Amino acid sequence: MKEVINSCRYPDSNGLLEGLNGKIKKIKQTNYGFMGWENFRLRIYLECGMLKVS
Repeated sequence: MKEVINSCRYPDSNGLLEGLNGKIKKIKQTNYGFMGWENFRLRIYLECGMLKVS
């Protein structure tokens, strides 16, 4: 019962982080053995909207 009360009191969720983690795992799966670490990092930034291409 304590968990239910806490979930109403603190409506925070880890859904955003889980979604980001899932996206990174998908990038990792699709590029297995194909890219170097720097390209992998840049692709994560690009896919997650942390890198703007002009």
